[in-house]
Amino acid sequence: MNDFQVSSIKVDNSCSINTVDDLRSYYLKIKPLIEQRISEFEQINDTAPSFILFRELAFCILTANASAKMSINAINKLDRMILTASEKEIFEKLQGIYRFPVVRAKYIVRSREFLRENWGLDLRVLFNSFEDQFVLRDYLKENILGIGCKEASHFLRNVGFKGFTILDKHVISMLNQMRCMVHKPKSKKEYKEIEQKMIEFAKNINIDVDHLDFILWSYKSGEIFK
Repeated sequence: MNDFQVSSIKVDNSCSINTVDDLRSYYLKIKPLIEQRISEFEQINDTAPSFILFRELAFCILTANASAKMSINAINKLDRMILTASEKEIFEKLQGIYRFPVVRAKYIVRSREFLRENWGLDLRVLFNSFEDQFVLRDYLKENILGIGCKEASHFLRNVGFKGFTILDKHVISMLNQMRCMVHKPKSKKEYKEIEQKMIEFAKNINIDVDHLDFILWSYKSGEIFK
């Protein structure tokens, strides 16, 4: 994997998923691709330098209310300037290619400076300061601008943590299609309640919840991304 860049993997999602058996059949087709992607995220956790970890955080700041493809294009355009650039410089780079250039430039810079002041901009030191990864997620939600439960879960998944759910519109839609009736969470409390429902559903159908997230998202989107 070149510089820990994670590329899109196209999947054949032309089948119909109406039952748990349909879901399992689709899973068997894409399971090796899911395992490949999770392995790439584990490599980031094990060996990636601090810049890569912060780039993943900035990427997840950019994904809120924006498409994954728009966000990955934006973070690739920013590249290493996210470590040093001003809000104005980041805004100018994002303008014309990204949906919210002003506010997300502010979020990236202020989050960077918060992490620099408190953790030396070394996210691995931050990770190692928490024994409970769900408490770590809460810390990110409470201290990183532009990060809610979904984005914090997304970030931690992308840097190798397991056991989180990323409750975006695709996953919510597919859970309802599987008659696991849920709605878009409006608070941290609701997010955790719906997350627990998804975890229980995964246990009941004997599919790892980290894999289930990829199954549901890829069926709706046609790809395994990040």
